[in-house]
Amino acid sequence: MATGKRAAGRENPNGRRWEDLNPELLVTIFQRLGVADLIAGVPFVCSSWRAATLDPLCWLELDFRDWIRIFQQIGVSPSCDLRSVFSHILRFAVARSRHLLKCIYFPSFVFDEDLFNVATSCPRLEYFDFPNGDSAMDAELFYNAITRLKFLRGMKVNERFIEFDVLQHVNQCCVHLTDLGVFSHGMDARMASIICESLPSIRKLEITDPALSSQAIIVFLDGLKELEHFDISGYKNSPITDVVLKKALRLKNFIWNSGIELGEFIDCSFCGPNIVMKESCRTSKSIFQSVEDVSSLFEFHELVDLREKHCIPQKSCKCLGLLDCSEDYSLHKPCMCMLKEKVMEWLTEVKNPS
Repeated sequence: MATGKRAAGRENPNGRRWEDLNPELLVTIFQRLGVADLIAGVPFVCSSWRAATLDPLCWLELDFRDWIRIFQQIGVSPSCDLRSVFSHILRFAVARSRHLLKCIYFPSFVFDEDLFNVATSCPRLEYFDFPNGDSAMDAELFYNAITRLKFLRGMKVNERFIEFDVLQHVNQCCVHLTDLGVFSHGMDARMASIICESLPSIRKLEITDPALSSQAIIVFLDGLKELEHFDISGYKNSPITDVVLKKALRLKNFIWNSGIELGEFIDCSFCGPNIVMKESCRTSKSIFQSVEDVSSLFEFHELVDLREKHCIPQKSCKCLGLLDCSEDYSLHKPCMCMLKEKVMEWLTEVKNPS
């Protein structure tokens, strides 16, 4: 970003100088910038831009997840103490928000003390993303932080926080909390039960890149009666079964995919093992709204029409014969033979339950 007098004197195509833009418009624009630009870029363009960055509305959401780029842009040496530098930047940013901070995404090396300090300074915080799992949890600090966050609506935490007493405390102190995310390497039925019993009002649940069982998913679907959005994308095994899909009918959004070539929705007897998932499968309630009248879906061409209207897994496929598929060719459509076999099997079972 240009700085100094030369930048200040530049004009836009309409003949107006950039520093003469309406201050409210500048604030609206700067709200979309990241922490590094607000600290090391915009304030050095001109006095009017610097004044706009002093508005707390520019600092209501702080995202430190890409901390390497932030540190580089600010000019922090790699040899510096990361925690000390981050602590300084965090205090500066929180002060600029005038303690009205609503949302914060912490870096990977965050400590419980950082969350406590933010909670103490910004009691109106509505969401925090707290990934740290490298150190033992300081229960007292976390409890004290949560006690202060009466307006908290959502959080994403490491699986080390998935304990009954901890989540019970969250439920008691944060009565508005409906959004939960978990950084988890493995989510079993026991952990799922703890979440359901402790936070029964969850409406949005995200457990990304986990190893989890079908039973754990079923526990969530049965236990969280108000659940609307369920994201388990990136799972490392094969938990998607007919039972899971049936129970997920009531959800507005069910997002699932695997980044590994495993599981019944990746393996295809016709295509062989070289099937590549292109993006998340976003299965919504609308896909199955006509499930009670499934007879019209038993023709293959109608199933293809269904596929075109909704986002079902996109894969590479070498068995269609519609195009000249080379070894590295990625067809941006579902594998039809897999789709027919799996979906038709499911639809038949729904229509004719045992």
